[in-house]
Amino acid sequence: KMDGFYLQENFEKIKKYIIYFFILVGIIIAVFIALKFFENPYKNAEKLAIKAAEAYVKNNNIVVTGELYIPLEKLPSIDNTDLCKTSSGVIVTRAKGNLKYQAYLKCDDYETKIVNNKGKIIELVGDPVIILNNGELFKDPLYILKDEARVEIISNVTTKPGIYTVKYCVYVEDKLQEIIERRVIVSESDKEKTVTGLINKEVPVLKLIGDKNIYLSLNSKYKEPGYKAYDYKDGKISRNVEVTGKVDSTKIGTYTITYKVTNSRGATVIETRNVSVMQKKANLDISLESSFVENKAIITLNISGDEYNYSIDPTGTRCILKTCTTEVKNNGTYRFKIYDTNGNEYISEIEIDGIDDEAPTGTCTATVTSKKGTIVVSATDNKGIGSYTYIIDGSRIENQKTNVYEVAKEIKTASVEVKDISGNTTKLTCDVEIKKVTSDMSSVTMATATFPCKAGSNQALNDALKAKVNAAGRKTRAGVVAAATYLAADLGYRIEYFWAGKYAYEGLNPKWGCEMKWWDRKVCSKKSSGDTCLYGLDCTGFTKWAFVNAGFDANLIPRSSQQSSNWGTVKPAYFTFDSHSKVEPQPGDILYSPGHVALIVGVDDKLIKLAQITPRSLSIDFIYKDTGKNLDNKGGFSGFVSLDKFYQTYGE
Repeated sequence: KMDGFYLQENFEKIKKYIIYFFILVGIIIAVFIALKFFENPYKNAEKLAIKAAEAYVKNNNIVVTGELYIPLEKLPSIDNTDLCKTSSGVIVTRAKGNLKYQAYLKCDDYETKIVNNKGKIIELVGDPVIILNNGELFKDPLYILKDEARVEIISNVTTKPGIYTVKYCVYVEDKLQEIIERRVIVSESDKEKTVTGLINKEVPVLKLIGDKNIYLSLNSKYKEPGYKAYDYKDGKISRNVEVTGKVDSTKIGTYTITYKVTNSRGATVIETRNVSVMQKKANLDISLESSFVENKAIITLNISGDEYNYSIDPTGTRCILKTCTTEVKNNGTYRFKIYDTNGNEYISEIEIDGIDDEAPTGTCTATVTSKKGTIVVSATDNKGIGSYTYIIDGSRIENQKTNVYEVAKEIKTASVEVKDISGNTTKLTCDVEIKKVTSDMSSVTMATATFPCKAGSNQALNDALKAKVNAAGRKTRAGVVAAATYLAADLGYRIEYFWAGKYAYEGLNPKWGCEMKWWDRKVCSKKSSGDTCLYGLDCTGFTKWAFVNAGFDANLIPRSSQQSSNWGTVKPAYFTFDSHSKVEPQPGDILYSPGHVALIVGVDDKLIKLAQITPRSLSIDFIYKDTGKNLDNKGGFSGFVSLDKFYQTYGE
């Protein structure tokens, strides 16, 4: 018994100690919880700041996501403001500069740094605001990425009238780095100049839904049709519209409802709606339509209903018909008054903005060459060009359809009247530019010394060639003539004839004058011992060399005399020597005869001066202008190729 009592007594003590232990543990837990509850919320600010250290760029704003109020101590390139908690946990600060930034978020003694060293990654292609016609599909111009990234496009654009947003979300290593937005406006009308103008001025757009003039019968209820507001930078701001004014439908009268909206930059737009309360509103169906003819609009007023009496259009004209038309010549808002049989007045308005009252704009240049003038007009118009009337030295050439006009004479004065398809006309005065090549018709004493082998590497000789061409003008007739006469007359050496001698590069060929083997020594002008000839040029090789050294692409120049007579892809007309020909040969044109071509380097009333290479060697010669015959009347050329189109297309 004693032993049992002892064991029982000790068990009770142990049990008591266990209870005390659990009570103590409970107290400790309670104290810990209380301490945590009353703890300074910034105690663990470092961890919380880390949660706030997620940031990305959205439309030039830096968006920082967080869960705690954290003072912003240092933020270079950003407004020095505080980051404040919002219901969504998103804090926005305005960015500056190139969007590269370092943000130090500091709370008590803890600090976390947000770093963005990439700056702006995406750039939109095209306008940040795009306006489409009703029903027109949106074709995204997309974007340019400045770094490796993934772009997710979120768009809600439809073809129905409205204001839409396209978001371009940029992810770098699956982390959101930047968001940029584009606005898309699908207009209700085919042309919305008002919206375009407002956006360009960076003021808000405020549009009323429904009519600006509403009519109610006495004691009927007025229901607000609504409104839409949009801003170029702020986006949709319909919630910011202030509406003032009330309608008392128990009293006859006209009440004005005022709508006002202001954007973030302080610009304000105001619209009004008139609500007329009358004894009894007539059951009238009123509509206005417009159509356009040239530079005027036809407005058609359609009315249905037995209680219709008459209408008065914007010009004050009274109409008792249910379909009335009015012609207007200017864009603007036009108001029509409609009266019912009870004497009530109804107002219906239409906005006309499709009249083409813009005349064409542009410039005109008249280029004068030898006995020829070319007028080129560069004009644009919002509707399209209809016709051109050229006035050349006082003479009018009416209703031409092309913007280029040529005359076979030298032009002194020129202008052009450009008419668009709506009938608006602009008169442009042409700048007259003289591009005649001065012809040096003096005879030339030809060099007798053969061009030394490897002398083409002489830098001084090549520099002299470039200087002469540059002075005359690269890619011009004068430049071609300068290159040809330099080689034929100014060089001081004679380039020998070598059949199949081609050289399509700028400068003098170091191989000219060097011995080269050739199977038929009859086709070179300077033979040496054995089966060799001194290397040089043939006739097409010489003409091609002259064009290339004047700056023209070698691929544009024919490779043979047969091709030269038709001049490849340019395909100009070519002419025989005929006093009745409307086209005169000019310096820079090509002379041809079967198997041979030459360059015209001068022209006067009687003679043509030419540069050519024949089996005798490179030389400057003369032929009669009216016949193409040599001065001894033995041989000559059968015609010439006019290269006007070539120089107009490829020249400067």
